[in-house]
Amino acid sequence: MKKTIIKLCKIVPIVLLLCFVVSVVTGYTRYSSALNSAPFSVWVLVDTICFILPGIVLWITGIVVQKKWKE
Repeated sequence: MKKTIIKLCKIVPIVLLLCFVVSVVTGYTRYSSALNSAPFSVWVLVDTICFILPGIVLWITGIVVQKKWKE
């Protein structure tokens, strides 16, 4: 059970990173400055908050839990 949680804390951030890349690439292909008042960097910032930030938190949590369970 403990190893499964640690593995999930390391695999899910990688999946979130891949989702971030896909979201940015698809957003770039669909983005039109003539139709949208927000710059593309705002869309990237939103994707970062939605995908990268939770991935970092989960990854750090996995490291902390792994160190705590080793003791």
